[in-house]
Amino acid sequence: MAAEAPKELLSKLSGLEDGVLGRYWKKRDSSCIDHLVLYPRALEIAGGDDPTIWRWFWSGIRLPFDVEFAELKVGTYQLGVKGMLRMDQFTPGRNYNITFWLRMKDPAGFQPVVTVTLELPHSQPIVNHVPLIPGPGGWVKLNAGGFPAGGDGEIKFSLTNDDGIDWKKGLTVAAVFASIA
Repeated sequence: MAAEAPKELLSKLSGLEDGVLGRYWKKRDSSCIDHLVLYPRALEIAGGDDPTIWRWFWSGIRLPFDVEFAELKVGTYQLGVKGMLRMDQFTPGRNYNITFWLRMKDPAGFQPVVTVTLELPHSQPIVNHVPLIPGPGGWVKLNAGGFPAGGDGEIKFSLTNDDGIDWKKGLTVAAVFASIA
C-alpha cells in the first residue's frame, strides 16, 4: 500500500490553524476539531531527549509550515512513540482515524513489525502488529485505528517495539494525524 506524503494530505485540508506542537482544522463556526496533526515535539519519544540516540531537524519539506522531525541516529533495542488527545476536542458523532507518519531513510532489507495501540476511554485497547512497509520516498503510514467522537476522557496512542530487534538508524518520526474517517 503506497503511503501519501504528508504534503499531499495537508494540501487537501482547509481552515489551517497555526500551532507550535501541531495544527488543527475546524469549521469556522465550531469549537471542535475536524482534523489535527501532532508534530514529534508533541509526542513522547523514548530517548527523544538524548542527542546520542535521536537527531531533531527541520523537515525542509515544502509545506505551508516547517516541522521539526525526530530521526533515529543509532540502533536501539526499544522504540516507543506515544501521544494523547482529549475526546472533547473532536466533533461529536464524527468518526476519526489516528495515523502515524514515519519515514525510513534506508528501508532495504529492514521491515520490522511494530505494535500500534489505540486506547479509547472506557474501552479495551485496540492493538495491531504491523510491518513497516515504506512507500514512495520511504514514507510509512500506520493506522492505529478509528473511534467515534463523543463523551469525555483521553485518547491514547502508541507505536512500540520491544522484541529485541536492533533498530537501524534513519527511522524518522514525522507526525501523527487525527482525521475524519
